[in-house]
Amino acid sequence: MLLCLALAALAQPDFDPRRLERVPLATGLADAMGIDVLEDGSVIIIERPGGVLLLPQGGQARRVGRVKAAVFGEVGLMGVAFDPAFRDNGAFYVFFSPEEKKSVMRLTRMVIHDGRIDPARDKTIIEVPIDQDGAIHLGGGIARDAKGRILIGIGDNSPPIPELPIDQRPGKFMADALRSSANTNDLRGKILRIEPKPEGGYRIPGGNLFKDAKDGRPEIFAMGCRNPFRVMCDHATGEVMWGDVGVNVDPKCGITPSGYDEINRTGTPGNFGWPLFSGPNEPFTSFDFETRKVGPKFDPLHPVNFSRNNTGAKELPPARGAALWYSSVASARWPALGSGSRSVVCGPVVRPPEKPGEHRMHERHQGKLLVADWMRNWIVACDMKADGTLGDAEPFAQNLVFRRPMDIRMAPDGTLLVLEYGDKWNENNDGALSRLVYRRGNRPPVARATANPPAGKAGIAVKLDATPSSDADGDALKYEWRDAAGAVIAGEGPSREVRPATAGAHAYTVTVTDAKGASATAKVEVRVGNAMPAVSIRAPAGGGFFDWNQPVLLQADVSDEEDGSTAKGTIPSEKIVWRAMYLPRGAGEAEASHPGLALMRASTCFGCHMAGEASRGPAYSLVGARYRPEEGAREKLTKKIVEGGNGSWGSYPMPPHPQHTPAQARQMVDWILDEAGTGLQGSTGATAAIMLPHPGHKGDGGVWRVTASYTDLGAKGQPALTGEATVIIHARQRKAAFADSQQGALVIDDIEQERDALAWLAKDGFIGFTGLRLDGISALRVRASATIAGARLEARLGGPDGRIVGKVEPAQAFGEHVIPLAETAGIHDLVLVARLDGPSPTGAKPLGAHWVRFEPGAEASKAIALEREKAKPLVRVASAKAASGAPAKPWKLADFTDAELSAVTKRDGKAGEALLGRLGCVGCHSVGARKGGQLGPNIAESLPRLEKEKDPVRALLGEILDPSKTVDPKWRTRVVVLDSGRTVAGLVLSQTDSEVHLVSDPTRPEQVQVIPRDRIEEMRETPASLMPAGLLDGLGRDEVLDLLARLLKDSKGK
Repeated sequence: MLLCLALAALAQPDFDPRRLERVPLATGLADAMGIDVLEDGSVIIIERPGGVLLLPQGGQARRVGRVKAAVFGEVGLMGVAFDPAFRDNGAFYVFFSPEEKKSVMRLTRMVIHDGRIDPARDKTIIEVPIDQDGAIHLGGGIARDAKGRILIGIGDNSPPIPELPIDQRPGKFMADALRSSANTNDLRGKILRIEPKPEGGYRIPGGNLFKDAKDGRPEIFAMGCRNPFRVMCDHATGEVMWGDVGVNVDPKCGITPSGYDEINRTGTPGNFGWPLFSGPNEPFTSFDFETRKVGPKFDPLHPVNFSRNNTGAKELPPARGAALWYSSVASARWPALGSGSRSVVCGPVVRPPEKPGEHRMHERHQGKLLVADWMRNWIVACDMKADGTLGDAEPFAQNLVFRRPMDIRMAPDGTLLVLEYGDKWNENNDGALSRLVYRRGNRPPVARATANPPAGKAGIAVKLDATPSSDADGDALKYEWRDAAGAVIAGEGPSREVRPATAGAHAYTVTVTDAKGASATAKVEVRVGNAMPAVSIRAPAGGGFFDWNQPVLLQADVSDEEDGSTAKGTIPSEKIVWRAMYLPRGAGEAEASHPGLALMRASTCFGCHMAGEASRGPAYSLVGARYRPEEGAREKLTKKIVEGGNGSWGSYPMPPHPQHTPAQARQMVDWILDEAGTGLQGSTGATAAIMLPHPGHKGDGGVWRVTASYTDLGAKGQPALTGEATVIIHARQRKAAFADSQQGALVIDDIEQERDALAWLAKDGFIGFTGLRLDGISALRVRASATIAGARLEARLGGPDGRIVGKVEPAQAFGEHVIPLAETAGIHDLVLVARLDGPSPTGAKPLGAHWVRFEPGAEASKAIALEREKAKPLVRVASAKAASGAPAKPWKLADFTDAELSAVTKRDGKAGEALLGRLGCVGCHSVGARKGGQLGPNIAESLPRLEKEKDPVRALLGEILDPSKTVDPKWRTRVVVLDSGRTVAGLVLSQTDSEVHLVSDPTRPEQVQVIPRDRIEEMRETPASLMPAGLLDGLGRDEVLDLLARLLKDSKGK
């Protein structure tokens, strides 16, 4: 096989980084912490709060249970490794801080049986005592070597201090890493190697550091580690490798060096120096904490543990240097590593796969060690040198953006698995596992299509356009358009013109084919019978700028073929609805970038709630404000979303949402508590204004997306359509790290100097801002720094080779620099390019940029002041954390007159028949003779109950608008608490002495869960209906009345 791979390598084309692509495998992970991979490609995933997921090869990730881990300091569920015989015994190992014993870190053997972790089979392997009051720097990564032995990385358990942590003064033992890392009788600050026993406990393998227990603990393979967060074993060579997160000594103390992050690799046991040595075995200077004086440097050949807190040997094994090391400043030896804050993560060595797949990593990287940095968000590939060090480091997957890479593993097919933690330090719910694949050969095209206009009167000319389609290989594309009947629409090129003549929805499909025959399809829909309203925004001007805490004028016009226009007064100006959404990362950020908001839009949340105004339920801004300070608010609201509840905000109960898992509900709660603000939602009028309060330091460099919309009255039996217009306005000061485009840029979160995200640019690298209206902008003010003398920053229009409009040569320290701007009118893309006349060292970043400010000239400043005066009387306060997407108004019972409702029975109900399916009614109910789901009563059979009401039609509508007002006990939701702590909610269809049959997701009633009674800890009833409120809020008035007519059609009574 190796010969075949070698021959194949000779024929491989050069590595093309654009062919390295990311394939999502699992998302929505809570503080994603670690993974391991089986020989069959199955993956186990752990989350710091205790979650365990299993991802079978080719399948979907599913939760198999929870480890009862205590989450505090920097501990929780930290490491995971499969047992070599997992396929036969279901066993795996986890390293965690147990809830019931926070004074230790514990390695436990667990077993998955019948798809769930069986706690009765847990076996404790080893416990490592820790000082829980300073549960920091405790590593926690584990791995198994080729012989099935477990490697555990444990840190020094010493919180960071400005000095070197060797403080022996009374009461300062936590600041003494000599008590742990350099202590031969302590398991902290070590790499341990043990052989776990199936019945619990462990054996000591041969070849560890101390042969005689008198010399040191026999479990120790390597000592002198600070925070060995991720440990790996190269099964091909037996070498053990780990990333050790290093110290940052305050230079004011006089101690040298300042410290390094390290990659260590070794096939033999040893002492790796901490806290006396760092990096290339560079000795620290000693330090007297009383006199604040530095002393002589320590001796790496004869290290001595002189601490009064030491319980082991005084004379230590000679210290060894790291294989790779780097500090907070740029490394001359490894320039590709950049500079700034750091947190190294050791990845795997890329080896020829045993079962090579089509998308395995490119042969260029064979034999290289992959190294990541959790703070700098990069991955590099390093040469493995024969002397045990690492050679050149080259950027890997630099075309991809990583969000704190946490763990990297090779899959058996040669693809790469990357686990990302998420943006925040903790309480993330957006962690993700992805597979990196290298696309060889022909890549299929990507089909995209539009229809313009998407709606109109019968016979309207519609342009179907597939021009946005693309092919990664640059192949010429062929386009074939077909209508809903499958008939080919004649024509050449990406566009066609059609004139649909009949009212209703018309579907069209385009097939895009590349030069090698690979194809992809896209669909568009055109609605005929009702023309789309036309909305235009006069203010603010698209591409312009706003200033925080200053009013912004909003002006719009609307015209509609059927309804008239605001100019003529036939469309009331208050029908124009304004929405605004803040995008802290710029115009390129997806609207639903927060996963919780995306889940809420896909659910029924905005049927009852709006972001900034009260609806049937309270505004999310009020929910966030009320619960944000409350301890335990996240779990409380998560439970309420899944199980439902009432009484918190008024008389309307909140229905349960059992279709969402607790993890999904937590993501929704995260958005409500962290992101939802007062918001500009539903503000109306042809002229309005908004005030934009400053969002705080971290979020002050983005854009506002401002949208004006109008919903027409419908026409010719077709539903109402909403037309809208959107403009982007930019913060006067934009962050370089969050530019709309970038190339050759490394984004680093600098927590030491600038204390913000920075963009470091390679030679000819650039950052770009899209769609800027530069009228009246006289200068750019840039905060930047050079790392190489003579590096300059050029401002260019359109692209890195566009017309130059200004330039500056920053000093070699961050400072503000003014670039006078040549007079420029109109909307342009502007890029800031790093230029250097001389050569640039490989991987170097000659320029760093923090922000750029767009300064108006004198005349422009006067115009801005006049517009603000006009806007002040109209101001509403928005929030930089607002989001759009909620309906402007929910239906209320009082919105319908007695005359309208009494006339319902005169309608034939045909139009309402389609609504039964569109709204999902028949997914839960039968409606007369029309068979449907079993999650609610047959509507026709429930109608006689309403005949007792004074106005039965109004009573029926009232129960649809407020489905939890009256719920038959038979149809109430049950909440089931399982022995694992997991909660399941839904409708009980049937139950026996041994099982409960329950439907959790009202949108998928065919999926019945069978729950054994012996797993049920508690089952309780909720007062809320499974039917969501706000079900009708997407309908027009006539549609509501047509639906009522259809429901009443089967009534036998009055």
